[in-house]
Amino acid sequence: MAYADTGDEAVFEYFRRVAEEVNLGLERCGFARDTHGVLASNQQWRMSLSEWREIFTRCLGGADPDRLMRASVAFDFRHVTGDLVIVPALTDILREAPRHSRFLGGLADLAVSIRSPLGFRRRLVGPVDVKKSGLLPIQNLARYHAFARGITATTTLERLAAVHATQGLEGESGRALREAFTSMAQLRLRHHADAFRAGRTPDNAVDSETLSPLARVSLQEALRVVAAAQKDLPQRLPPL
Repeated sequence: MAYADTGDEAVFEYFRRVAEEVNLGLERCGFARDTHGVLASNQQWRMSLSEWREIFTRCLGGADPDRLMRASVAFDFRHVTGDLVIVPALTDILREAPRHSRFLGGLADLAVSIRSPLGFRRRLVGPVDVKKSGLLPIQNLARYHAFARGITATTTLERLAAVHATQGLEGESGRALREAFTSMAQLRLRHHADAFRAGRTPDNAVDSETLSPLARVSLQEALRVVAAAQKDLPQRLPPL
């Protein structure tokens, strides 16, 4: 949450109460609070425009885990509602990312840090955490390729499309990553829906042995696309 710069304490209190009320409402609807505290009721995620500008600039200044975690969330911001003109101010900072080699190096490390769950001969065996092993690596890859080229799109699919359009990914790699991301996101939603219907708490662990043959092959191919993109990344770092 962002608001205009002000020294009025009543403004701080107003937005604190709004954020807390929304978070409580989401909890009542079944959306658990983020375990890492990424909530607007947490003051670290509820600040004035100038404070957000400072945070964005600071994130680009290094590759330590705290800054990378902050960037991986904050840099995906979207203007949902309100009259505050925030997008140009923050996207101008994001366009400076290609000049920050340490930050980009940290993003590259994140993109390849999660090992593929595929086994011998890149075969799919047993349960797979679709979010951690499939979706998250693609999100990290998209962030790296986009920020390395000064692209300010804020969603994974938009970033991949923009990178592909600028010939940032060779051949069909960009399209393959978009298809893999969409396929695994849909599988995750179906897995959650099945859990709700069965009265279980939804999770992201999909047992590949229980999937239909077509769904199993689709997941295996999506994970192969991710592994290939991770393998290519160290050879494809652009000049910094």
